[in-house]
Amino acid sequence: MSSNVNPPEEKIRALLKEYAFYQAMDFTTEEFCSYAKVDEAVLQDWIARYPDYDDDAFIDINIVRSLSEQQPAAEKRPSTAPPLFAKVGDIEIYQQMPAAFLKSLRP
Repeated sequence: MSSNVNPPEEKIRALLKEYAFYQAMDFTTEEFCSYAKVDEAVLQDWIARYPDYDDDAFIDINIVRSLSEQQPAAEKRPSTAPPLFAKVGDIEIYQQMPAAFLKSLRP
């Protein structure tokens, strides 16, 4: 990305959404810039220019309160299984995930 001094807005916004995803996974700005090959000052300028870059970082998810309410007896998970964190469509997620990842699962 560093070879293109003025990328189109949609590329900048896509990179900023990716940056939000990496932030949710506790990557530092320096680590992300190294990965994306973007100067930190340029990234900060884009963040200032597009402050709404992570406004849609949250999505609605269906939190399952009780597995016994959701699954027939034959399909119940063993008691040693981790608790269900979220269900997106037919996909069951058993650990906390960044919102950007959950959004990518939507049809």
